[in-house]
Amino acid sequence: MEILEYIFLGMVQGLSEFLPISSSGHLKLFGHLFGYGGQENLFVSVMLHLGTLAAVVIVYRRLIGQMIVEFFLSIRDLFTGRFHAKTMSPQRRLLFMIIVSTAVLLVLLIPIGGRSIKGHIEALNSSDSLIPLGIAFMATGALLLFTFRYVKSIAKPRKSAKVKDALIIGGAQCVATISGVSRSGSTMCAGLLCGLDRSYMVKYSFIMSIPVILAAAASDAKDALQGEIAVDIIPLLFGIAASLFFGIVSIKVIQWLIKKDRYNIFGYYCAAIGLFTLVLGVCGV
Repeated sequence: MEILEYIFLGMVQGLSEFLPISSSGHLKLFGHLFGYGGQENLFVSVMLHLGTLAAVVIVYRRLIGQMIVEFFLSIRDLFTGRFHAKTMSPQRRLLFMIIVSTAVLLVLLIPIGGRSIKGHIEALNSSDSLIPLGIAFMATGALLLFTFRYVKSIAKPRKSAKVKDALIIGGAQCVATISGVSRSGSTMCAGLLCGLDRSYMVKYSFIMSIPVILAAAASDAKDALQGEIAVDIIPLLFGIAASLFFGIVSIKVIQWLIKKDRYNIFGYYCAAIGLFTLVLGVCGV
């Protein structure tokens, strides 16, 4: 691939990772339409994900730093008998709720019908048909539109999560491993439907993406490196830089839209691209 192609893929990854429109779904759709595939595409996808990971760290560097400090202080408090769940600082509570949500992903390892749930989802995601992808896009759109109509009826949203909320958000993240279902969109909606504050859920959803992106990158990198990969380093670096830049842009856009109550526009977008993808799938494109 040429430099402009890498930059384009980096832009798609950076924008769609944090906008509630599914980065994996868009990369799969563009890969299908423009012929990107194989081990090279898998390796490039891993590298672009690291660009978006860096975007989260840059935007939330202060809060992430506070959470790291709280992690080590929590260990100290546990061993000295000073740990009390009811008196946790906001940063420590956020850290523990994110750990709970992330731990829910272990559900994907449960075997059903001879393979794990994760294996069934991977088989679905690797399907050549665009029909499942189109349905997933449309489901994301419907969830977004329903959620932002519903949350207007919540008089006083909460500014911190409980364990029950964290489990529900983690469950939404499990569903979002299906291509076309937005991770940020589904986790955001899950939190809002639990009655949590919008600005709180923006932080929660984006910071929660860090361990998920790292785990996905490590898993995909292992698979990619098992095959022969021929990737030009310089164009790839341009792609990673584009992913980083547009990742930061998309986070800032979400922060602005959530304050202006315009987040639901992505629901209409997902419904439209889902219908488009579904039509392509039915027509056998």
